Amino acid sequence: MKNTLQILILFVLLLSALLSCVSKKVLAKRDITIQRLKSDSIQLAKKVDSLTKIVQDKSIQLSSAQKTIGQLSADKEKKTLSRKKIENEHYDKVSLYVYNIAKYVDWKPSSEEQSFVIGIVGNDEIFAEMSEQFAGKKIADKPVMVTKMNSLKELGGANLYFVSTSRLNLLAEIYKRMKKNHALVISDIQNNTDGVHINFFADGDTLRFEMNDDQIKKSKLTLSSSLKHLQHK
Repeated sequence: MKNTLQILILFVLLLSALLSCVSKKVLAKRDITIQRLKSDSIQLAKKVDSLTKIVQDKSIQLSSAQKTIGQLSADKEKKTLSRKKIENEHYDKVSLYVYNIAKYVDWKPSSEEQSFVIGIVGNDEIFAEMSEQFAGKKIADKPVMVTKMNSLKELGGANLYFVSTSRLNLLAEIYKRMKKNHALVISDIQNNTDGVHINFFADGDTLRFEMNDDQIKKSKLTLSSSLKHLQHK
């Protein structure tokens, strides 16, 4: 009986020691896990702060970009509203501008051409003005001939076209009949449009012109960069 009791006490002591050892290991693992979780939480918090700052910076950039776009749109709308169709009193200046613009173009007329042809489509006043102003003048070392082109059969064969706003519907046909596509197309339309290289408009009482860079790039003509200076005079 005494031996049995001693064995039981020894078993209880061993069991307590074992449980204590296991408990310490569990607690140690728990502490390690807690430390890892704390470390991960700190790292996660840093990442959240970093991402929050990035989002805030991007929001500021987006707001600034939207403001810039809005201002550009407003400026463009204001600029568009200030434009008017050119009137008869501008035609003499238009003719002078056209002559000066022609000087900035690298013309490659055929040696078979005896003259430099300017085709006026749909504007009798411009035709009369240019006929007078270009009389006796040369472009690309050839005498200038101003021709009225009011019908489809008259289109084609010009080095430079002045197409009235009312006849822009003929642009497609004009391009079909261009000689090797080496022709400059000018119009009195108020804003850039497909097929027109340079357009004239009135800004208040001031005559101005605008270059359609996209259309010019598509053409086979080379315009001097100095023409930009003439544009802003």
